[in-house]
Amino acid sequence: MLALVVDDDPRTLDATSLLLASWGCRIVTARTAREAREVAVAQETLPEVLVVDYDLGAGPNGIDVIDSIESSFGRKIPTLLLSSDSGLALERDSAERGLRVLYKPVPPNLLRAAFDAATRTDPSAHR
Repeated sequence: MLALVVDDDPRTLDATSLLLASWGCRIVTARTAREAREVAVAQETLPEVLVVDYDLGAGPNGIDVIDSIESSFGRKIPTLLLSSDSGLALERDSAERGLRVLYKPVPPNLLRAAFDAATRTDPSAHR
């Protein structure tokens, strides 16, 4: 399974990538919205799951990244949205798109359960 992991924090990006790799995923990573779109489009196959941090610093947020990648491929992709901050905008935007937010730090067993649930479900029917 090909997973695209997007986080602007290099330590979190590495830790999340290593954890998903230990579950048998092939991993591609990005630290910015622009890089995420470029990496996703450059793959020979569609990412089968997105693991995206909400707050990517200045510029587009994680939901913008998800929208951009899904628009590029013309379909929904199972997604895990991670955040260390809660806020009204995050709650509203994620709820509008049917995204479940996992708040950092996310215990590995909770991330695994959310990963399994997201990748078992038909992504066209919300996440």
